[in-house]
Amino acid sequence: MGNKFLQSAIDSWISQAPSLGKYFNNNRFAKPFIELAYHAIKSPEFWAEHAEDFIDGLVFLKFGFAKSNDDYLENAEKCLRPVKDKIIERLKSKSFQKTLISRNVTGEERLPIRVPEIYITVKELLALNERLKGFILTDDDVSKLKQHLLKDKIDSWGLNDENNESLNLPLKLYYPNIFNPNGFLLFDYLMKDQKYSGRGVVTDINFFYLKMVSDRYIHAKEEDFKRWFAEYYPDFTEIDRFHKLSRIKPNAQRVDRYKSGLDYIKSYKV
Repeated sequence: MGNKFLQSAIDSWISQAPSLGKYFNNNRFAKPFIELAYHAIKSPEFWAEHAEDFIDGLVFLKFGFAKSNDDYLENAEKCLRPVKDKIIERLKSKSFQKTLISRNVTGEERLPIRVPEIYITVKELLALNERLKGFILTDDDVSKLKQHLLKDKIDSWGLNDENNESLNLPLKLYYPNIFNPNGFLLFDYLMKDQKYSGRGVVTDINFFYLKMVSDRYIHAKEEDFKRWFAEYYPDFTEIDRFHKLSRIKPNAQRVDRYKSGLDYIKSYKV
């Protein structure tokens, strides 16, 4: 656990009830909560005062739920309140927000929209989040903030057409958990001429996925990519599994489409 005050409080409880050792060390709720508290609250003085109450609160919570005992749950809330408030204060702080945003933006991040070029910076995202009074807690929250910033810029520059297509673009533009730079742009281009059912359609996606992995446009593992694909293209034939590239028969149409896609993204010069 790392913090001597927390660890001392945990050891005290385990010495009284050895069965709690598993709860503190392996429980999917208790251990992450303790780690979150430790990382959010760096003050030894705070823990010297509140460590025992915090651990008592977790134990009351455990037995309160197990026994459906409202008195235990009420005591748990009282014990946990100071730490809970401190954690929320930390997560809402500008320093935490900046740390999380900085982890997802390196320098000036240029996105594949031609005119005008759009850059995303930590400073701009922080300013937008402050204006929105947002609460950033995960990497996905940062991704949504990027999309909001991009939509704001497109709207303010009057780039959205009569079908509103440009404003919808940010929602599918950037999937860093799946693609490397330019990866989604290439895959989206390939899907424009892709049939969604029939013989060979799964092999098409299999071929494009493996080629893009080989060319470093996709970094996601096969299962992660398939989950994303199923969510993003729900009307497509269900993909059970992929074959290795060596097992896919040569197909001039796939090769030509892929080459055309590479030429397309080069035209963006991003």
